[in-house]
Amino acid sequence: MSRRKRLVLAVAVAGGGAALCLALDHHWLTKQSHVAPGDGPFDSAAGDLLLVAILFYVLAGLIACTRIRAVAAAVGGAAIAALTLFEYRWATTTESSTAALAFVGAIELGVPLAIAAWGLDGLAARIGTSART
Repeated sequence: MSRRKRLVLAVAVAGGGAALCLALDHHWLTKQSHVAPGDGPFDSAAGDLLLVAILFYVLAGLIACTRIRAVAAAVGGAAIAALTLFEYRWATTTESSTAALAFVGAIELGVPLAIAAWGLDGLAARIGTSART
């Protein structure tokens, strides 16, 4: 993949991840019956973009700076998106006082997941290269 295509894919992953986080925030906050007055959708947009979407930013950085293949980037992005869907759903549907910790836990799982997508892609490329020779 050319450098230009990698950069376009990286921007798409980062932008798509940020948009997903904002959309999930809006969706789940509008479903809440116990939201305090003034705490409407997008009141936590800065947190969504700075903390929750960081998983997508890490993957985008790996796409831009390494030779990860598009298939591995798509698989990594899909896994991170699934994790993000789960964390928003869990954090907003539980009555637990520690619900916000779902987002911290996702960072602990999501960043290694992005790095694993890159590492497994490199391993698959090496195995494929050695099998051809």
